Amino acid sequence: MRDNILKMYHNNARQFFSILSGTATLEVDGVFIELSALQGYEVSQIVPPQMLKNTKFIVTSQPNSKRDMVLTKNKNG
Repeated sequence: MRDNILKMYHNNARQFFSILSGTATLEVDGVFIELSALQGYEVSQIVPPQMLKNTKFIVTSQPNSKRDMVLTKNKNG
C-alpha cells in the first residue's frame, strides 16, 4: 500500500512531463501511463501526478508554478 505517499498538485499551472531517455510510468489520477524517450504527457491543474520509475525527465509548467504547489496525501492508498 502506498497510503503514506505525499503528492503535490498545482491550482493554476498545467505540467508537461517530457521523457529524455529510457522509459517511465506516470500515475495521473489513478491511471498509469507508460512513456518512452521523447514522449510526453500533460497534466491538468488540481491533478496530482506521480513519476513511478526513476528516469531522466523534465517538467515544464504553464503558467509559472512558483508559489502554486499544494501537498496532499495519496487518495488511492
